[in-house]
Amino acid sequence: MQDAGSRDYKQRRAKENSEESYEGDLINQLPDGIPVTILSKLPITDAARTSILSRKWRYLWTFFSGPLEFEGSPLMKDMKKDIKKAAGKRHLQMAMQIMYDAESQTYTRWINKLLSSLNGSTLQGLKFWFHVGPGCDTDKWVHFAIQKKVQKLELYFGNTFEYVLPLHLFKLESFNSLHVLRLKCITVTEEMLEYLLRCCPSLQTLSLADSEVPKTMKVSGQSLKLKCLELVRCWELLKLEIFAENLVSFKYYGSYMDTEFKSVPSLLEATFGGSFAEFTRESFLPQLEVLTLDITQNIPEVVAFFNHSLF
Repeated sequence: MQDAGSRDYKQRRAKENSEESYEGDLINQLPDGIPVTILSKLPITDAARTSILSRKWRYLWTFFSGPLEFEGSPLMKDMKKDIKKAAGKRHLQMAMQIMYDAESQTYTRWINKLLSSLNGSTLQGLKFWFHVGPGCDTDKWVHFAIQKKVQKLELYFGNTFEYVLPLHLFKLESFNSLHVLRLKCITVTEEMLEYLLRCCPSLQTLSLADSEVPKTMKVSGQSLKLKCLELVRCWELLKLEIFAENLVSFKYYGSYMDTEFKSVPSLLEATFGGSFAEFTRESFLPQLEVLTLDITQNIPEVVAFFNHSLF
C-alpha cells in the first residue's frame, strides 16, 4: 500500500508532465514563421541547439535569418595575444603562428559547414572579422552574402591577406538589400566603388579602413542614399569629391588631401584625425552640430596651426 508521501509525489510529477506536454503542444502549434523569427533573435549556435526539442524543430534553425558574426574562435583570440607577447622570440612566434593557422583552418571549415546548412533566402547581416589562414575561399563567403541578400556586410580577413573586393560576383545578381558595408584591409577598385554607389541603391553606410582605394574618389549619384561615409587610413587617396544630398556623417583619418564638398546640405557630424588642419577651412563647417577632432598623433606645429586657424 502506497504511503501518502509517495502518492503526493506521483500526483505532482503527473501534473508537471501534463503541464510540460501542454506547453510543448502550444509551441509546436505555432506557425513555422514565428519560431523561425524567434530563433533568428538568438546567436546561431543557440538556435542550432533547439534542433533537439522535437521532430518539428529539428530543421527550423536552418532557416535562420538574423545576423551572423564570425570573429575567430576563442582559441584563435588567445593564440593571437600569445603571439604578440612572444615578440622578439622569432622561433617561438613562428611555431605559434603555425598552430594559429591550423586552428584558423578548423574554424573556417566549421563556418563553411554552417553556411551550407542554412536554407533561408535572406540574412540580416554577415560579418567575417578575423585573420584567415592560407587557401581560404573568401570569394565563396562574399558570394554567399550576395545570394542571401544581406543588409549589413563587414569584411576583414587580416592585414596580411591581400583581398580585392570581387566586382564579378556583385554583378551576378542585384544587391538592392545592402544598407551597410564596412571593409578593413580590403582593396576597392575604381570600378567596384562606382558599382557600389550606382547599383546598391539602399547603401546608407560605407566605411573603408586601412584599405587600398582609388587615388581619386567621386562619391555622387542621382539615387545616392548614403548617410554615413568613413575613410580611415586609406593612404592612396589624394582627392575626394562629394555630391551627396543625404550625407549626415563624415569621418576622415589620414594625411592632407584635395577635397571638393560640392553638395552636402544634410551634413551634421564630422570627425577628422591625422593631418586634418586644412579641413578647418571647409565651407560646410558652420552647419555642423558635432565636430570631432583627433589630434593625439599630430606634431605640435600642426596643433598650433589648428588652434590659430579655428580660434
